[in-house]
Amino acid sequence: AAVHLKDYLAIVADFSGNYGSRSLSQSGSFQFTSLQNFLQGNPASALLAIASSAQTDIHTFLAGPQYSHKINSRIRVFVHALFGASRVHVSTFSPIVSGIAITVGQAQPSQPSITVPAPVCNAINGYSVIIPSGIAIFTVPRFCETQVGFSFGAGGGLDVSVAKHWAVRVFQADYLNKPSVLGQGRNDFRLSSGLIYQW
Repeated sequence: AAVHLKDYLAIVADFSGNYGSRSLSQSGSFQFTSLQNFLQGNPASALLAIASSAQTDIHTFLAGPQYSHKINSRIRVFVHALFGASRVHVSTFSPIVSGIAITVGQAQPSQPSITVPAPVCNAINGYSVIIPSGIAIFTVPRFCETQVGFSFGAGGGLDVSVAKHWAVRVFQADYLNKPSVLGQGRNDFRLSSGLIYQW
């Protein structure tokens, strides 16, 4: 959102949410790589097919001045500097096979998959799988951290008017600096485009 103080100068507010994950989502299907070896007492070869996962949620709340210049009646370029705060939440978890609770028959060479709910933060979550040969047990430790802190950004872009109250933001490119989480800095670049309503 932008409020123009002059034709070339505005105060902008920028609110955004970004969500990403690597590997498996925090709830979903796990598949054993070798159930037969696992049931025969060789857990090292029966680790889950997807060993670990991480998910990051980032929310930014920024505001600052924006300078723009009209190239002609339809095209406007702009640059801005943004300041405010970000909330960064990171969670990681790794499924671990821990044993067989009960063995009731011959090991099967099949590879069953199961669906589990999202593990609880900062806890060791246990699950059991009922299979033809018994009950398989595995755990999913999940560690979470949230940081809220000062953020700033800088960037610019290009707008093209297409109607009386409408314009197209051809592109907007920003550098964003956010709080560090789990020992990793958060220096990111954001590229976006979309429609703009003007009044």
